[in-house]
Amino acid sequence: MEKKVEIKDKHVSLEVAELAKQFGFNEVIDTWYFIDLESKNFTPRLEKAGGNIISKSMSNKDLEVISTKYEKYISAPTQQLLIRWLMNKHDYSIYAFPTARYHYNIQYTAFKGVVFHKTGPTHFNFVDDDYDKVIEEAFKYVFKVMK
Repeated sequence: MEKKVEIKDKHVSLEVAELAKQFGFNEVIDTWYFIDLESKNFTPRLEKAGGNIISKSMSNKDLEVISTKYEKYISAPTQQLLIRWLMNKHDYSIYAFPTARYHYNIQYTAFKGVVFHKTGPTHFNFVDDDYDKVIEEAFKYVFKVMK
């Protein structure tokens, strides 16, 4: 029997979403982070259009209008959307590919992250067992270099 594999595109972390906003990410999307600014114990949560408060897709500029001094909304792009945005708007390409790693002489597969810019390759080189972590670190690197 064939095993069904489900692939879901993951949303970037709140930290990366805030960095993307600082560098002009303003695409209209249907998912964002909601942050309660009054609570010290509140964990930011992902919300989707059609929920309790917001019924349509919005950009970061639209979300700023509904944010208050008590709560904040920030667009939460998927990793793939942010990779494409960085490529189209800032000429950065992010890649993660399988690579061999060894632990006690046993080979296993991890992921290596590489970042390129149209002016030439950059010096980002990150390897980890978790693909999503490699992509997150690549985003942080790109925004650090862009400063």
